[in-house]
Amino acid sequence: MTVKITHFIAVVLSLLGSSANIGAWTFTPSPICTVEHQTELIELELTYNHASGVYALKLTKPELTWDASRKFSMRFEGSKPIFISTTNHEFSSDMKSLIASDSGFGNVIDGLQFNTLAAAITDNERIFIPLTGAEPKIDAFRNCAEAQRI
Repeated sequence: MTVKITHFIAVVLSLLGSSANIGAWTFTPSPICTVEHQTELIELELTYNHASGVYALKLTKPELTWDASRKFSMRFEGSKPIFISTTNHEFSSDMKSLIASDSGFGNVIDGLQFNTLAAAITDNERIFIPLTGAEPKIDAFRNCAEAQRI
């Protein structure tokens, strides 16, 4: 009986893990440095445009919309915990995407690369993003952005 229960728990946990982390992390160096990831609830896109020198984080909810929020924060949990916050963010016209951009993104890049979980936080919402598998793609992104800044 114990073996069956243990096996059942392992199957349930593997199913939960796969549904919560449905898309692999991808990195594309051209035409701009880009990392993308998709979960059941959110699509993440991190970009660095060398022509403008601007980093951007775009979080899209394909099935839902964001509530207008005056503040956007991200909390990263793991070996290098970080909490960052901004009021300098915007929403797409259909309110499905939240976009934060800046000329420096070191804390965001560190948070994604060196931790196990991220939380996107607005006034009324908290969406968790597992960071399993992100490290090598974020490292490639970091190297791409640094090479393009030279």
